[in-house]
Amino acid sequence: MRHHRPTYIGSLFLTILLLSIVVACEREATVDEQLQGTWKNGDGNLLRFEGDGRALVGQEGLSGEGECRYELRGDSVSVTMIPDEDPELRIVYRLWLDGDTLRLLSFERHTPYGMGSLTAGEYAQQTGRPAYKLDFTRTATEE
Repeated sequence: MRHHRPTYIGSLFLTILLLSIVVACEREATVDEQLQGTWKNGDGNLLRFEGDGRALVGQEGLSGEGECRYELRGDSVSVTMIPDEDPELRIVYRLWLDGDTLRLLSFERHTPYGMGSLTAGEYAQQTGRPAYKLDFTRTATEE
């Protein structure tokens, strides 16, 4: 009778298979999923992403929020506000998702007469604000 020594190849194969299944189940969240929730910048401006391109904008300490839309292109986010008082005006914020920070890249103001744009750096310089105050960070989740 021939005795077989136990081989570790079968055990190793099973271990690799199980690890592959676990890793596949722990997929990375999409950019849209990472955005969900409320974000605040250093000036108290709030952005709340609700999914499906819908977001709200507000100000810390004030009631009421304005509706806006957002679009994703890779890890870039464009948030478009259309103020109630002037439906021909659109303000577009261009942001970049950098880990737990939404970095403001630029503002655009669209009117029937044309479009004006400022980078975040230009805006910070013109207003005398530090540029870091324009970036948004995720607020603590409410439970």
